[in-house]
Amino acid sequence: MKFSKVFSIIGVVLCVCSSGIASVPQLLNYQGRLASGGGTPLDTTLSITFTIYDAASGRSVKWTEAQSSVVVAGGIFNVLLGSVNPISDTVFSGDERWLGVKVGSDPETIPRSRLVSVGYSHRVGTVDGAAGGNISGSLSVNDNLSVGSWEDHYIEIADRRKRIRATADPDGALIFYTHSAQANPRWEFRNLNDESVKASIDGIDGNAWFDGTTSTDVLEIRGGSDLAEPFPVSNDEELPAGGVVVIDENNPGHLKLSTEPYDKRVAGVVSGAGGIKPGLTLKQEGFMEGNQNIALAGRVYVLAITENGAIKSGDLLTTSSTPGHAMKATDSSKSNGAIIGKAMTELEQGQGIVLVLVNLQ
Repeated sequence: MKFSKVFSIIGVVLCVCSSGIASVPQLLNYQGRLASGGGTPLDTTLSITFTIYDAASGRSVKWTEAQSSVVVAGGIFNVLLGSVNPISDTVFSGDERWLGVKVGSDPETIPRSRLVSVGYSHRVGTVDGAAGGNISGSLSVNDNLSVGSWEDHYIEIADRRKRIRATADPDGALIFYTHSAQANPRWEFRNLNDESVKASIDGIDGNAWFDGTTSTDVLEIRGGSDLAEPFPVSNDEELPAGGVVVIDENNPGHLKLSTEPYDKRVAGVVSGAGGIKPGLTLKQEGFMEGNQNIALAGRVYVLAITENGAIKSGDLLTTSSTPGHAMKATDSSKSNGAIIGKAMTELEQGQGIVLVLVNLQ
């Protein structure tokens, strides 16, 4: 039986169906008109096959379904394309799509109908339930941009590296992070103009380098308890942690272990004894550099000996005749300029380590 056919797409609702909170149906709302060869509107039920192609002619099928019981009333029928065979988002991944309609056993209608955008689909306000896709060109986000979860997702641009532009200022910085699978992941803050590194952080709990002035209201240091400075040591000798050091008059700018009591050349204590690390170190690269950190202030463990009596909390400590060891200072006439600091723990007899509050005087 031959039909006179007039078809029109009256609405389009198509997106990826998702298991998220805003699942969107994968359907096209489609309306058509059927009449007899003489033009009389039909009232019947019949089968109609719908096919989406990527060309106006040929057999490049992207999707198809047959709806076996389409009700036609007064010549008009309405169907939801995708209600039999869901339309995936990949069906519309190309530039052009065409719809072919086949009624019953009749040949498919010619020409195919080109599928075009509903007016407001040119500018989408929100996207819910999307599961992948690509964006060509620039993407502008006026509010917050959230990508997956902190644990599993990230913004990835170019060769497994994550980059985030930290500011819109042309002279601002670019945060650059190597992939976490690499042996030594690093954060780098780079100048956008010349790509020079202004700051870097190795690992999550690693070291950080900053180029320029750093300003902060409060600085809390949790990795150590003393203020230290790296000094060159005479003969590049590896000094013991907790050793008392003095200025080496024969090597300007160098230090060496103390070897005599009440030495006014006393300079500090080698950091690191008793598991206490330097909390803050000071140096200028290329000038005031050294190979061992010497505590100049703060709390540090010092090698001690009781050659001048048992050491009690609150005692002033000075150099002793035992290399690198501190003893209790009892002679005030010799103490001026030879004091290391004040003992905070005790040593009853022999040698050991004593916690000292370094305060050279």
